[in-house]
Amino acid sequence: MAKACLGNLKLDDPKNIEFLRTLYIFLVNGGNLEQTAADLALSISGLRYRVSKIESIIQQELRNPMIHHQLLLSIQSLMMIGEIDIGIK
Repeated sequence: MAKACLGNLKLDDPKNIEFLRTLYIFLVNGGNLEQTAADLALSISGLRYRVSKIESIIQQELRNPMIHHQLLLSIQSLMMIGEIDIGIK
């Protein structure tokens, strides 16, 4: 179910792991662009590009609180069972 929630964001693609890491940090920070950019050492415009790209890949609006919550739980679930490793403990 967690994999289905992430849609087209394939977990076996190394490029998508970086998108998952970005998405996870963004969700943990409650969608705060400034804090997420600081945590990832990215510019705000670079982060906006990534968020836009993620939204187009998963075909979901990240600012929707229900989607936000579902995605965060999905990523945390996959991390807990060892399906993905995004380099965050």
